[in-house]
Amino acid sequence: MNSLKPGIISGLILSAGLFIGIVVAFSIVMTFADIPDEIVRGISGLIPGAVSYAAAYASTQTVRNKGLVQGAILGGLFLIITVLLGLIFNGLVSEGCLIKAGACFVAGILGGVIGVNTRKTKLSKL
Repeated sequence: MNSLKPGIISGLILSAGLFIGIVVAFSIVMTFADIPDEIVRGISGLIPGAVSYAAAYASTQTVRNKGLVQGAILGGLFLIITVLLGLIFNGLVSEGCLIKAGACFVAGILGGVIGVNTRKTKLSKL
C-alpha cells in the first residue's frame, strides 16, 4: 500500500483540480445558456465518472503497477465522496446518486487498468 500512496495522492490532486475546473466551466455555461434539464442531469452524471477515470489513469502513470488496485481505491474514494455529497445536499442517497457512485468505481478501475497498460505519458512526470 505504501508504494501506491504517491500515485493515489497525485491522482487525487489532479482529479480535484479537474473536477473543480469542469464544474466551474459547466456552471458558467449554464449561467448564460438555457440548457434542458435532461442534458444537465446527463452531464452531471458523466463528470464524476470522467474525473474518476482521469484520477486512476494519472495514478497508474505515476506508479506504473497495480492498476486494478489503484483504480479500485480511487474509484472507491470517489464513490464515497459522491454518496456523502448526496447525503449532505439531498438528505438521502437517491438512485441517481448510486448510479453515479457505481460509475465512479467502474471508471476508476478502467482508468487504472488502461493507465498501467499504456506507454508512459507526460502524466507520469507529475
